Amino acid sequence: MNSLIEQLSNSLVTVKNVANTTNDDSQNLIEWYFNNHPWSSMECPCCGKIMYRKKFFGQKHPIMVGAHVEILDIDLFKGQQYIIPLCEECNNKKDNLQPFKIKVGYLKVAPHST
Repeated sequence: MNSLIEQLSNSLVTVKNVANTTNDDSQNLIEWYFNNHPWSSMECPCCGKIMYRKKFFGQKHPIMVGAHVEILDIDLFKGQQYIIPLCEECNNKKDNLQPFKIKVGYLKVAPHST
């Protein structure tokens, strides 16, 4: 039987990309997010494409970046920014990117979040 923490971690929430952030630090944020974790690729939670960490694969493939998002469907967490792995193409859409669902376990509170 799954523990409560595992169940919560796998629960889905709706998030949106935060538009007023810069992409300048997105590579540093993805390294911060993984904190030396060996993952080098994963599926983009928004578009479903396989994305790769730049430090392992360079620019040959869809690049994974650290994207700022906000939770939309839980009032208690509105206004708090989180970092998630997102492909660079989706992250660059900012306001034009439709809200999407992601597992709670993928969210990390953004450093210096408001």
